[in-house]
Amino acid sequence: MTDASILALLQDSLARIAQGLLVVDRDQRVVFTNAAYRVLFDVPDALVVTGRPLADLMRHLALRGEYGPGDVERLIEERTAPARDGAPWSMDRQRPDGSFLHITGAALDSGGYVFTFTDVTERVLGAARLEATVAARTEQLRHSKEQAEAALATLRHTQERLVQAEKMAALGQLVTGIAHEINTPVGNILTAASYLEERLSAVQRAAGIDLGEALEAARLILDDAARTAGLVDAFKRVMVDTGGEERRSFDLGALIAGALAELGDDLGRTGHRVALSCPDGIVMDSYPEPLVRVLNQLLVNSLVHGYEKGRAGTLTLAVERCGDGVDLRYADDGRGIPADLRARIFDPFFTTRRGAGGMGLGLHIAYNLVVGRLGGEISVYEPAPRGAGFLIRLPLVAP
Repeated sequence: MTDASILALLQDSLARIAQGLLVVDRDQRVVFTNAAYRVLFDVPDALVVTGRPLADLMRHLALRGEYGPGDVERLIEERTAPARDGAPWSMDRQRPDGSFLHITGAALDSGGYVFTFTDVTERVLGAARLEATVAARTEQLRHSKEQAEAALATLRHTQERLVQAEKMAALGQLVTGIAHEINTPVGNILTAASYLEERLSAVQRAAGIDLGEALEAARLILDDAARTAGLVDAFKRVMVDTGGEERRSFDLGALIAGALAELGDDLGRTGHRVALSCPDGIVMDSYPEPLVRVLNQLLVNSLVHGYEKGRAGTLTLAVERCGDGVDLRYADDGRGIPADLRARIFDPFFTTRRGAGGMGLGLHIAYNLVVGRLGGEISVYEPAPRGAGFLIRLPLVAP
């Protein structure tokens, strides 16, 4: 085989490969381009004839925008520098039409330089699609994890509410049952003590006998029996009878403002200030009377337990619409509730003022109204910088 036939075979082989090839000599003149290169860059044949300066070819491509924006001469210098220096070179770039090229350069033993141009669009886009798919899947997993965590938190919260509600219901039934059982004996004692006092007074008047000690004992029995009867009546109210309360639509802001106005004189005498924040237009389909009773109980709890005698404070009630419900945040700036007592604050008969006449039923009744009749939830928290706070969450439409 002659040298000419070998050269022809080599040129034919190079012409058939998929990569674009550009070969220049040591003087940076074009020696060879294959068909893939000419198709890839769509250059005129005159620019790739043997002996044409590489700079002419680069200038044509730069002016056409192949290398992007910038000074043309600087772009030409950047593209011809590897061939001039004879240094290995590699780069990836995106073409104006959106396709991607991987370009390499290597020096030849003869002193020339060869450039290879590989279209890697499918590989790059495939990697981008894979990356996007992985990112989307990662986001889906993150979202699913957040949903699962939120569902678990909701489940735990619901379980806690159910346990608390069942505990309160059981305690309430126990209290009501006990009150029912002792109601008749207490009534009998009250009747008998009243009769005994009346008869002792009559005997003393008729016979002129001094029965002062006996009368005092009868009055003591009567007073204690009356007090016990009052306690029994209060115990009965633990299981709140709401059968006769009217359900209706009402404006929450107007209802609260009206309730506070009725308490205005009483609050004014105490020196306390009430701050109400409630957006207009919050309409509820619920039971207004139980809600007013709950708010009244919170106010009374602050006045009785929250402040030292003679000290006035600020009672705040902030209302916020939350989706299909509403949050009512009530807080005072008094002495607050110790952390170790908050878990028991809604238990029946729990009070810190037992010796001062407190029975510990007010907040328990408020709890039953919120959870039972109004279909919501109530919790205690510590507002900043001090005081006691209660968060009531209610649905706009009661169950």
